[in-house]
Amino acid sequence: GCVFTPVTCDDGDLCTDDSCDAATGCVFTPVTCDDGDLCTDDSCDAATGCVFTPITCDDGNPCTIDTCYPDAGCVYSWNPECDPAFCPEFSDGTGTLIFDVGGEAIADAIAMIDVDMLYPEYHDYYAWDLNDDGIADRTQFGLLALLLCLDKCQTSPYIDLDAVREAWEFNYGTSESRITELLVDGQVARDNASLLLDLCNDVLASPMINTLIDPAAFGGVIPGEWAGRTYAD
Repeated sequence: GCVFTPVTCDDGDLCTDDSCDAATGCVFTPVTCDDGDLCTDDSCDAATGCVFTPITCDDGNPCTIDTCYPDAGCVYSWNPECDPAFCPEFSDGTGTLIFDVGGEAIADAIAMIDVDMLYPEYHDYYAWDLNDDGIADRTQFGLLALLLCLDKCQTSPYIDLDAVREAWEFNYGTSESRITELLVDGQVARDNASLLLDLCNDVLASPMINTLIDPAAFGGVIPGEWAGRTYAD
């Protein structure tokens, strides 16, 4: 009688998905090789399948640090070894721009905390462009330092140096006052930590822990996000 033997659709090409359509027969659909990584060139080899070759980021400029980020591709950030000499007020004992010291520390801290690589663009201080103006923040820090290093008697036909100095002094003073406030608040928190911990433990051990929050806890009106919640929440 009739014998219906299934055909084998295999073109021997690892760059195709082999299937069979009852109406048309074998179908060889090209595979899509895309690892979602902008630091690789994605291609396909018939014998081995998808190939993801690391790209080389090199702009040929010795004054840039060439790196690659999977979500951004090649990034060329300023190489501090090409810096001009900064005045002592804006450099550490090795001649490093003082902004770099803090920036690198912050970037390192972000990289340490961001284990899931959610914000890789912030892991490299020299690639920061927080205001998205196309100019690396570090470049702007360096220009600011150079302007502030100029003799106070010097003028410029293009930049109001006095305005730059005044803005710097104002912002620097504001940041110092904020840091002082944070240090004071931090000390208050440390001084009261034991008391607050004891209070929290007392609340956790109290029968009221699973009761609805009393409006008095918020001065009479419970914020919407806390409505219907218990002290345990």
